[in-house]
Amino acid sequence: MEATWALMTPKNVTSDSCIKRIAVCSLYSKPDSRKKSLLLDHINHAFNLISTKYSDGLHFIIAGDTNDLKLDNIINLSHSMRQLVSDFTRLDPPAILDPIMSTLG
Repeated sequence: MEATWALMTPKNVTSDSCIKRIAVCSLYSKPDSRKKSLLLDHINHAFNLISTKYSDGLHFIIAGDTNDLKLDNIINLSHSMRQLVSDFTRLDPPAILDPIMSTLG
C-alpha cells in the first residue's frame, strides 16, 4: 500500500476565495492486498486531520490505482466527495481501477 499527500494553495488566494487549499492524495493498493483496511484507516485519519487544521476553503482530490479496494469509505468521508471516473478503465473483467474522487465536483 502506498499513499502520498500534498497540500497545495492556488495562486492569488484571498480571504474571499472559495478554494483556498487543495489536499491531494495519490494512492496505490495492490491487487488482493491484505492491508486494505490499513490504507482506508490512513486516508480517514489524514482526511480528518487535514480537515481540522485547514477547514475554511479546503478541498480534496484522492486518486490512484486502487485495484479491488472498495471506495465507499472514502466517498463517505464528505457529503461533497464524488467519484469522477464513470467509465471502466479495465475491460476484462469490467472495473474502474483508476478512480478520481474529489470534493471539487
